[in-house]
Amino acid sequence: MNKETLQGRLNAKKQESFKLLKEEALYLGFCEERGFMYELKKEIYGVLNRIVLSINKTNSIIVHEKEDIEAKKKVVNFSRYKKTASA
Repeated sequence: MNKETLQGRLNAKKQESFKLLKEEALYLGFCEERGFMYELKKEIYGVLNRIVLSINKTNSIIVHEKEDIEAKKKVVNFSRYKKTASA
């Protein structure tokens, strides 16, 4: 999942996202430009991610960084295989 998709999902479910930040995220501090900064380590589709995000003055959630830390289960990348015609 890319940063933009994640950001959209977090903003679509704001109350759940705020609760998640309150319970599981590490508060990094306040930035005049970005707002309240948090770091969250969360598994998404079997991959542990480190996510740095902020809540700005309009209560929007902005994802600044997202990096995969480790895969918990094997994920197959099908994009490297060529499509063939099926019979």
